[in-house]
Amino acid sequence: MVPPDVGGHHRAGSLKPDTVSAKVSGNERPTGRGHTTMLEDFKDFLLRGNLIELAVAFVMAGAFGAVVTSFTENIIMQIVALIFGQPSFDSLVLTIGDTPILYGAFLTVLINFVFIAAAVFFFVVKPYNAYKARAEASADEAPAGPSEIDLLVEIRDALQRG
Repeated sequence: MVPPDVGGHHRAGSLKPDTVSAKVSGNERPTGRGHTTMLEDFKDFLLRGNLIELAVAFVMAGAFGAVVTSFTENIIMQIVALIFGQPSFDSLVLTIGDTPILYGAFLTVLINFVFIAAAVFFFVVKPYNAYKARAEASADEAPAGPSEIDLLVEIRDALQRG
């Protein structure tokens, strides 16, 4: 027999199969066979709120990425073209022996990355942090109600009058 773990929970393998229950979104449901079916587990996985939120975030990130990429390629890199004479550095090549080193393509990707990171920082991170700061400030400014001691004194006095 395996001794109970911290908190009274038994280690894996010490429970009898007929006493196992599956915990699904806060509700315990006995399985009868000692385990859930693969289809039930998959359904529970799909219906979790976190998976839906992750899917929405993934779709939104893809759309936002397309907007930022378009902004970088169609506006920022065109400004680069005004300064350097071409919208990308892809044609910059260093040849050592017979091997071309395409450092221009790397520079283009690096510049795109910097502008995408800046867009995410200024249009997502900064506004979110400002929102969080405002929310915390308004929560701090909320008037504090009576303390626990004040409430207990009130209850005691009401019971004495009573």
